[in-house]
Amino acid sequence: MKHTALLFLYMCAIFLCQAEMAKSEEEVIDGIVAVVGDEIILLSDMQKQLSGEMMRRKLDYNETPRTVLLGLRDEIVTGMVDDLLIIEKAKQDTTIVLDPKDIDLEVNSRMSDLRRQMGSEEAYKGEFENYGLTELQFRNMVRVWVTKEFLKYRFMSDLERHISVTPQEIESWITAHKDSLPAVPEQFKVSHILLYPRVSEEKKQAAVKKIKGILERVRAGEDFAELAKQYSEDPGNSESGGDLGYFKRDEFDKDFTVAAFALQKGEISDPIETVFGYHIIKVEDIRGDEIWARHILVRVTIDEDDEKKVVERLNQFRDDMLSEKATFEDIANQYSEDENSNKLGGKLDWFARDVMIPSFPDQAEKLKIGEISEPFKSQYGLHILKLDNHKEAHMVNIKDDRTLLESEIHMKKKIEEYNRIIQKLRQETYIDVRLD
Repeated sequence: MKHTALLFLYMCAIFLCQAEMAKSEEEVIDGIVAVVGDEIILLSDMQKQLSGEMMRRKLDYNETPRTVLLGLRDEIVTGMVDDLLIIEKAKQDTTIVLDPKDIDLEVNSRMSDLRRQMGSEEAYKGEFENYGLTELQFRNMVRVWVTKEFLKYRFMSDLERHISVTPQEIESWITAHKDSLPAVPEQFKVSHILLYPRVSEEKKQAAVKKIKGILERVRAGEDFAELAKQYSEDPGNSESGGDLGYFKRDEFDKDFTVAAFALQKGEISDPIETVFGYHIIKVEDIRGDEIWARHILVRVTIDEDDEKKVVERLNQFRDDMLSEKATFEDIANQYSEDENSNKLGGKLDWFARDVMIPSFPDQAEKLKIGEISEPFKSQYGLHILKLDNHKEAHMVNIKDDRTLLESEIHMKKKIEEYNRIIQKLRQETYIDVRLD
């Protein structure tokens, strides 16, 4: 009976989350699911992560077994507690400073990956509607996740500087696993050049002209909500008149919220540019540190013409390399937009097929060592790559795989140290989880 009631409350939580996304936070009864030191985890925040995680895993609320739903709930709350512990620890470290540009790039790449997985723009937009989310809301959920991941990554990066692997530890690992040594899959080592397609200035100007025309009609007295229904290109809320409900400063794109929170009740913004396109915003109400707003969006999206220009540029780079007018390393250093590899001449670490962007091994296996690919597309942008080296699949051994073994042992030690720190922080911090 207790489990049935818990499931009912859990399903109600999901429903409330969907209602919150589609309507207004006034309709949601919030609560506290955990206390971590001086911080709390709200029911509404847990609900948002639940909806996002259900969407990411492609789970259906009605078809997923009860034990899976409850297990996912517990997993998310445990992760949120650990996140708070580590993030608070990372925040106390003044050497950890995040670059907003890095976060934006990662968010863009994850949203592009989701769009690619959906297969079509209609399926992409429909996925948000199925889970009661707008694209803008989901994007900002991703931003929260990415920021936490970056903080944890920086924390772990600083942690691992104190971790080393000795030759004796490698020998011991081989001895301990001599009867079950794993196979090393086929591996590739490549260099690449990445360019991002960009929307043409002509399309930007057309979008600006359209949004300004809508703004003129609003200021001439036409109803904002009705114009949003007719013209807004945000599929998540156009039918509701662009209604975003109540939200706080950290819930949406920074450019959007800076403009929105600068408005008074009833005031309408000038056109605002974000990663989605151009918006006009109307503030319906102000409640403490929250506002209730509507918006009208005119999208600015990349199309085949924008991508074609990048392909032409990459082909020119390739021609210059083949004619020896320039080296791959020099062009990557000067023009590649992959900030993690451009200063290295575009060089990437060894990778196997199942742990890399799918299009990379697909391209690499067509090449001989030293050859350069034709331009191709991934979820990140457009690339050309050079095959620098290649290893066939084989059984792991010290001679060929010392670096791999070092990485494996290093990762194991890092995870153990991370768990040790989490346990220590849990012992030092007041934690009260209120799920039952």
